[in-house]
Amino acid sequence: MPYAIEERARKGTVSDYPEIELVKVNGTTDEKTWNQIMKQHHYLGYTRMIGRRTKYLMLQYGKVIGGISFNQASLNLWVRDEHIGWDAAQKKEYLKHVVNNNRFLILPGIQVKNLASHALAKC
Repeated sequence: MPYAIEERARKGTVSDYPEIELVKVNGTTDEKTWNQIMKQHHYLGYTRMIGRRTKYLMLQYGKVIGGISFNQASLNLWVRDEHIGWDAAQKKEYLKHVVNNNRFLILPGIQVKNLASHALAKC
């Protein structure tokens, strides 16, 4: 089912809009909608992602109000590795459980306080 993109402005707090839903769109026709909103509205734009990734559309009352995606963690990121404190064997074992949030977008006009935190918590 293709989702329409919300065109109307929304203001208030997340408690005013309890119907916030995240829908995984990998490999579906709705993935094109995710790509489109990122291309049009995200400051990094849209580029094809390499490797494992998960894309979600953020919906409110069945209309797209944003998108979020995660991809596999970078193999070498010394600040992360130092912070976690793992050795080479631990890194090899546990890196597959680490993800990178590489895109997060709430569409312009959607000014709902605490929406970002609410969406991340749902993820």
